[in-house]
Amino acid sequence: MTRDYKRLAMMVVDWKRRNPEKYKAQKMIFVAVRNGTLKRYPCDVCGDQKSEAHHEDYSKPLKVDWYCKKHHGEADKARREREKLSPTLV
Repeated sequence: MTRDYKRLAMMVVDWKRRNPEKYKAQKMIFVAVRNGTLKRYPCDVCGDQKSEAHHEDYSKPLKVDWYCKKHHGEADKARREREKLSPTLV
């Protein structure tokens, strides 16, 4: 393995340790889409077929909105802003 690959792999392992609820939710979505119990939809904003699952609440892992990469980033940014303003409500 190259040094960069090892470093990236360790960053992923570290992220999983620090974010177990997020990791579990992502894993559940992957499995549900793969086995057909959850359908991937186009981006809710622009209709792009290449969409990603977005969790507003990781305690509800199968309740997601579907966004393209651009709009997913915007939704995450908006959530982070809401968390800054009122961490107890998010």
